[in-house]
Amino acid sequence: MNVVSVILLLVLLTILGCDSNNGNSESSCTTPEDLVTSSCLAEDVAILCEPSLCGGEIDGFAVDFLVPPGLDCIAVDCKTLDCGENGLFINLGLSENDNLIGIRIFNELELDFICP
Repeated sequence: MNVVSVILLLVLLTILGCDSNNGNSESSCTTPEDLVTSSCLAEDVAILCEPSLCGGEIDGFAVDFLVPPGLDCIAVDCKTLDCGENGLFINLGLSENDNLIGIRIFNELELDFICP
């Protein structure tokens, strides 16, 4: 009887277990392709299944980072994402090629960025 209970428990844990999408279930997270049809970009960026590698330039130096940079990001409005210690993302939008663009404010520096 104990073997059957252990097998049932393992099956339940497998079915109900955690996934690998940064804590987001597949149905509650968005993909970069979903951003094109987003009605509120900041809300959808906050729940990207996988962060996007983005970059910009400060004083001639290339800077790369992930967007969102962590799970603690909150949409302030549809164009602003507050990521606490990881910075503030403002003027979020999409480029002509549907790439995420905006400005990241971090440590009092403003960085125009694009996520190719």
